[in-house]
Amino acid sequence: MMNLHILKSAVKKLLPYSPKKGVHPLPSPGDGREGVSCIQVFPPSSFTLRRSASLDGNVDFPPYTMEVPPYKLFSLAGGKFIFGREEVFSKQGSILEEISAQKVNPLSGKKLDLTPQRKIHARVLVLGLSSLEDEYYHFMVELILRWWIFKSSGLEADYYVFNTGKPFQKEALGLLGIPEDQMLEAGKGEVIQADTLLCPSLVNNFELSHLRGYELYNKLYMPPWSNDTYSFLKERNGLGKAEATKLVYISRNRSSRRKIENEEDLLCILKKFGFTTYYLEEMPLREQAELFASARFVVAPHGAGLVNLVWSRAGTGILELYPEFYHDPGFRILASTLNMDYHYAICKSPGAEALAPVEENIYVDCLEKIEAFLKEKLA
Repeated sequence: MMNLHILKSAVKKLLPYSPKKGVHPLPSPGDGREGVSCIQVFPPSSFTLRRSASLDGNVDFPPYTMEVPPYKLFSLAGGKFIFGREEVFSKQGSILEEISAQKVNPLSGKKLDLTPQRKIHARVLVLGLSSLEDEYYHFMVELILRWWIFKSSGLEADYYVFNTGKPFQKEALGLLGIPEDQMLEAGKGEVIQADTLLCPSLVNNFELSHLRGYELYNKLYMPPWSNDTYSFLKERNGLGKAEATKLVYISRNRSSRRKIENEEDLLCILKKFGFTTYYLEEMPLREQAELFASARFVVAPHGAGLVNLVWSRAGTGILELYPEFYHDPGFRILASTLNMDYHYAICKSPGAEALAPVEENIYVDCLEKIEAFLKEKLA
């Protein structure tokens, strides 16, 4: 009769996870173990957030320099993934812990049935962010930078995986040059195994902070090669060839949050200088890209629409209007990375104490300073 210990060991090797311990991490991912290899596409580097001053002359957000990790493309022979999630697994069921938008991979240690419900005999590139890509900022920065890591590797894929349920995601396929028939469709939660699964590192760069009992995820950096990503996309899509002359104001007053309560007062000033008001939620992605590519100066309350600065050229002027307490650094970091002329103003937020920080409306209490600033900047 077979020794019980030997039987348990044999069963453990066959199972994709341990019923007691859950999914185990792959030791030293990329060394060829369990069919997982990787190439380093971008070496370690550093990011410097440049100094920016408010219209009051205050430096509320000091400059800093920090290290940026290397970025890799993993290749998993017989690799598996769960459709709708970002995590990836070896053929044997080990998880690559670093493929996570969290500080700790949420599926590591979980009991999962990774029996494939579908096998794809092709090379599949996983870019999804567990639905974070449904938000415009995360798509335009984090997902597109992952796409660039893959693009820069020189490897090819037969199918791509990320959410395409939003109109802007469908439009982005054209900007990225991905044919719709190469987008892999499946049911959410479906376990899929590919002959070769490709997965780039995540641009996972945040620190947790708290305000009024709410958690805030503050971004820390962008890789220096981000500039190359957007330069390539602008050239590929014929953007930025015309002279940048437009004075652009982005309104959020048709949005559900972070509106400017005295927008008419602000518009009275902006119209003196020739600014035109735009509502980005009414514009297709291509039109938004063309608008920002032709912008000389942009004024906007803090909001996802400002991520369209990726289509603007170096030196474009920006005035970001912050609510009183919520000062997400994403666009300061973006402007610093793309070498733009960034400025900000921290405004009042009446009734903020009763709201989540991201819900704060804005009351622009520095109208005279904005007028004086624009007069000097646009002279």
